[in-house]
Amino acid sequence: MIDSTAERVFPLDQIPAEAIPGRGGKPVHIVTLGLWHRRGVRGVRLETLMVGGRRCTSLEALARFYQAVSLAKNGDREPMAIATRTRREKNKAVREATRALKTAGA
Repeated sequence: MIDSTAERVFPLDQIPAEAIPGRGGKPVHIVTLGLWHRRGVRGVRLETLMVGGRRCTSLEALARFYQAVSLAKNGDREPMAIATRTRREKNKAVREATRALKTAGA
């Protein structure tokens, strides 16, 4: 959890470019940060907090996120949070469950 009294927070669209290594020297797109917060990567979500109606994170939270994603990829630790299913995955699960119920005669 971000400690706003000890960590310097930045709005997601104003994070220093050197804090996030992008591909080919390009900065990471703001949409990517939103996805890291909402869906996560490998079951790990980026910690954020709301400050004055804006979604913010800290450099320390980014460092914790990178560390947790690396550990999850290497299989050294359980993920911190479970990423939610996409709408497509949910709809597929509903179709499969409905099909299974029909074949079972329910």
